[in-house]
Amino acid sequence: MSFRDPFEVLGLERTGATVRDVKRAYALKLKSTRPDDDPKGFMELRTALENATQQIIWDEEDARYEAEH
Repeated sequence: MSFRDPFEVLGLERTGATVRDVKRAYALKLKSTRPDDDPKGFMELRTALENATQQIIWDEEDARYEAEH
C-alpha cells in the first residue's frame, strides 16, 4: 500500500485545517466509500482520518510549546 497525504485523501488543504474539518470531510467521503463495497478505499479513508487528526493535534501542541518557551 502506497502512502498518500491524508489531507489529499480527505480533500482538505493542510494549512488551517482543524480536527472538525477533518471529521466533516471524513463523514462526507464515507457516504461514497462504504466498507462493504470498497474495503481498501475505506481503510485508506480511515487511515487518513486518524493521521490527519493526529498531525493537527501535534501541530497544536508544538505551537503551544513554542509560545511558552
